[in-house]
Amino acid sequence: MPLFTQLAVPITITQGNSFDDFAKLDVTWSTFGYGQADHKSPDYYAPFSTQGFQLINLTVDGYETSQTWPSSNVIEYSFNGSDVSGELGSGRSNVALTFNNRVNCLMWFRVQAGSSSSVVSIQAWGIR
Repeated sequence: MPLFTQLAVPITITQGNSFDDFAKLDVTWSTFGYGQADHKSPDYYAPFSTQGFQLINLTVDGYETSQTWPSSNVIEYSFNGSDVSGELGSGRSNVALTFNNRVNCLMWFRVQAGSSSSVVSIQAWGIR
């Protein structure tokens, strides 16, 4: 016998707020904030206070096999728009980074000096 045969209140897929977000950025600039018209605003803004998020450098080719390191597609990220908080793609261990229990909704990105442009995937989730 099924556990739930009928809900008391019908729920449509469009009800409620979404506390998940996904974005892809083609990072071609070498200064934090230059992805925006005013050259200082964050490159990514989550419309809610995050519980965690994941950053992935999608342009690093062959990291599962024989990519030589450091990669030529390194992206630096910042949580305040001025200080480098870390980098994506300089080694096998940081092509993708997950931050749990990190309340953050503003992020800036830039191409590391000597690197070429990259595509960054951002996935964020929040507390309901």
